[in-house]
Amino acid sequence: MDDYLSKPFRPGELLEAINRCLLNLGETAEPSSPNNSSGIAVLTKEGVLNFLEGNLTLLGELTEYIREACPDILAELQQGLAAGDAHEVETKAHELKATLGVIGENAAQEAAHQLELAANRGELEAGAHMLDRCRAESERLLTSLAEFVAEEAV
Repeated sequence: MDDYLSKPFRPGELLEAINRCLLNLGETAEPSSPNNSSGIAVLTKEGVLNFLEGNLTLLGELTEYIREACPDILAELQQGLAAGDAHEVETKAHELKATLGVIGENAAQEAAHQLELAANRGELEAGAHMLDRCRAESERLLTSLAEFVAEEAV
């Protein structure tokens, strides 16, 4: 293995990794993004647009995708937690993480990741609290994305 990119990655990062491999440089560069004290990338309009390479149409489409997909996934997570089904919770938390990550790293995606990890360990005791955090962070994300889209529409 000559290089590694973690999801989500930008198309430009993929091209850089491919070029490094083709040139056999073997050097990897850490992507730079502003972080808050928890290490989670801070969600900014500029950061999201940079991640989407300035594609405003894509920003609107992805915002709508997240808005439509999250309620069903969150409901399925609730059902999995109620049934005590760690595998289902892990699977759905992973799906939520991927859905929320289509616009880049963010706190909602990290909340889903933490729930996924807990379910993987079979630790569902704090699942309801973690699911509440996923809901709150998802709503906060959607509010921010809607504002970003609205600002660009003006």
